[in-house]
Amino acid sequence: MSTRSMMRSVTQLFCCAALAVAVTVGIESAAKADLVIQPASLFVDFDGRRPNGVFTLINGGEHAVRYRARAVHFRLIPSGTLDLISPYECSRAPWVRFSPTEFEIPPKGKRVIRYAIMPPKDLTDGEYWGAIEFEPLKGRVERYDDGDGRTYDITFITTALAPIFGTKGGLSHRVEFEEAAIEIRQDKPTLRVS
Repeated sequence: MSTRSMMRSVTQLFCCAALAVAVTVGIESAAKADLVIQPASLFVDFDGRRPNGVFTLINGGEHAVRYRARAVHFRLIPSGTLDLISPYECSRAPWVRFSPTEFEIPPKGKRVIRYAIMPPKDLTDGEYWGAIEFEPLKGRVERYDDGDGRTYDITFITTALAPIFGTKGGLSHRVEFEEAAIEIRQDKPTLRVS
């Protein structure tokens, strides 16, 4: 085994060990976010004037936090997770403007962020979506001790997304199901479709 591949293996082993330690001591508490976004999501109509408004961000933490706002595009994957992807024709991410784009929220304080969505004039009928991501410029560092004299510093950067959904024109959908059944789950009727 070459020195380079041995170093890579040791580095991978170290990273896996650090992650295992973090998980066993409660990674959920370290990754907890103290940011509240109001509204949590937007539904806009692109048939009228250009949508605009404000988000109010509330810092529930004990320290001031500096954030950056940026427009992103996402898709929902079968597991129910949002997956950030590059914008394409259904994305409204390139249309969003913010003021300010970087800002600080004092502890237990709030900040108003203005937004405007500027779709192209030749927008075709359809559904459009994206999100505004609020990312702290500095991560939260948590220190973990493995009990054998080694400590690990892990930096958590917890971002928050406010989804934006929009439509233009009269939309209709056609949905077909191969199978539908009513099942009883936890003593309640549930519709299952595939």
